[in-house]
Amino acid sequence: MLVLPRTITAPPTARCHRVQRPRPRPAQALGKEHSTTPLRHPRIPVLAGSYPSAGVVAVKRYREDGRDWRKLSPDEVVQQLLACSLPPLRISKGGLASKGDGSLAAAAAAPACQRREGLMAALATGVLQATEEGSYWAPGFGLPQAVECQSVRQPMSHLLSPARPEPLQRPIGNLQVPVLSCSPGHSALSLCLEFAMGQDRPRTALVKFGAAGVLPGLDADFGSIELREAELLLRTNYLKALYDLEKHIHTDVCAALEAGHLIHTSDVSILRAPVEDGAQWLREAPSIDVIWVPLPRSVLFQEDEHKVEGYGNVEQQRITAIQLRRAISTAAAAGVQNLVLTPPGAGQHPAVGVAELLREAALACGHGLNQVVLCREFEDQLHGRWTAMSSAFVHGVQRIKVHPWLEVKKSR
Repeated sequence: MLVLPRTITAPPTARCHRVQRPRPRPAQALGKEHSTTPLRHPRIPVLAGSYPSAGVVAVKRYREDGRDWRKLSPDEVVQQLLACSLPPLRISKGGLASKGDGSLAAAAAAPACQRREGLMAALATGVLQATEEGSYWAPGFGLPQAVECQSVRQPMSHLLSPARPEPLQRPIGNLQVPVLSCSPGHSALSLCLEFAMGQDRPRTALVKFGAAGVLPGLDADFGSIELREAELLLRTNYLKALYDLEKHIHTDVCAALEAGHLIHTSDVSILRAPVEDGAQWLREAPSIDVIWVPLPRSVLFQEDEHKVEGYGNVEQQRITAIQLRRAISTAAAAGVQNLVLTPPGAGQHPAVGVAELLREAALACGHGLNQVVLCREFEDQLHGRWTAMSSAFVHGVQRIKVHPWLEVKKSR
């Protein structure tokens, strides 16, 4: 009998599993999420858009833009403004329909209004990058007299709730009553810069008013921002405060404004000169406070028995008076010395009526302030109503009672 040899098989061996360890991240990737240090020199013209490319700048995605918009020279800004052949700081709305293929050639062939929007977006991106990097070159990068300015302050915002007990009228004591005045020849931001650069660097605040539930520049693309908001967002780092607002206040911004909350932002640095002069970087960048005050919308106008234009709704008048008092008392409690006010309502409220309420609030709640100045944000704001508003704010309203017999005779 033939016996076949047995085949001895080895026992199955344990399968070797290769342990994959995570690779270390490169050094340049250890920074902020989605951040890119700007290195490349910018080129204009560009257009404003949602994603950055060779011919497009996206303000909200400034961290993803590898171009250093801080290096845009003042001469290039002036030349581009002249090439667009439009008045400075006049931003047209709805110009984002056609952006071409995102190249520099498409940007150069775009309409003047779109190229100008792109220039404004580039300036705003440069301010955001300067705040993010903490430095810039004044008066411009590459100029013989350029100096690197560091330690740019980060703005910080907080809410002032209507339910919070704010002192609507502080005890007078030895505190002086503020001087009320108007400044028709300056823009509000330029006046703040003049005050903040004065002797002993007095604390200065800018009060801006808007409709309840609305904060321009918060969610809209830069091309659709209204004219009255352009200077504040192009020359200061207030736009950075708007983008970080929900992180600072921990609630929905529009809902808070609708509920009547005030937004107080401190350490807002004025970094640039006026745009029509080339938007040069300032060697000394003073900081101011910005107080955003929501006011009632769809206000009713009505003349009283003395033929003075005022509020037609008592509740709207009451809410407006409270908000104005809260704004003045907030500035006084923060140690502000010079307070600059923009026109409340900007034409949406009765000029004489709201100026009278503002005067009463400044005299009642402004103890400790050196001066309270009402100033327009641009030259043609309010048109023919500015004279009546400024007079009512500084001198008050003189109501002359008209006899009924004269009214009847006048009607005949």
